[in-house]
Amino acid sequence: NQGDFSGRLAHYLCEQANEQASHAQLDAASQLLHEAVRIAPQTPRPRIELARIQHRLNQSQDAWNTLQELAHTTPQGLPLAAPLMLEVAAATGQQTAAEKLLRSRYAQMPSLDLLDALVALNTTPTNSASGDSRDWYVQHLSKEPSLVAATKWLAGEQLEHEEHHPAIQKALEHASKPLSRYRCAACGFEARQHFWHCPGCQSWDSYPARRVEEL
Repeated sequence: NQGDFSGRLAHYLCEQANEQASHAQLDAASQLLHEAVRIAPQTPRPRIELARIQHRLNQSQDAWNTLQELAHTTPQGLPLAAPLMLEVAAATGQQTAAEKLLRSRYAQMPSLDLLDALVALNTTPTNSASGDSRDWYVQHLSKEPSLVAATKWLAGEQLEHEEHHPAIQKALEHASKPLSRYRCAACGFEARQHFWHCPGCQSWDSYPARRVEEL
């Protein structure tokens, strides 16, 4: 149908843009991505890729605007853009606005990636795991049973028998690692990174923007 065609064409333009960007042709890449956004406004990838290119071009305010559009137009893609949003927010002084936006989306649909972004925003430079920031993991666990969140919370916790802490932490990290992967809905191929085009079955848009544990 028309929606599938426009989405596939947008991916094609994104692939072309990535090729241009790999040769430092960032302006050309930006033009292709603007066209991809126009063709498939309901597809998250073009705006994520466009914001990344704009940020590289030192057009961070434009990148921030693009990510805001993403959050309102295709919010299902926001977890994939969360790390980039933190970079752009820091460059533009929009940390407060970024936290408000991420909080709002997280309240609608709790997500491990949004959770990590909120923890990062509430982490102080002098303390990589402050109590306030780690409270986010506790709040998440009250809503969603999550071995991944529990493992990250425990990473900053001082256990009563601290000599056993490294072994416990290592065991939990080993158990939770597979749960942090992404999984293709078409063939089940799992990977540590999200793919728009599954390397296993070659399907497009078959990876949910959620981790295995959240499926």
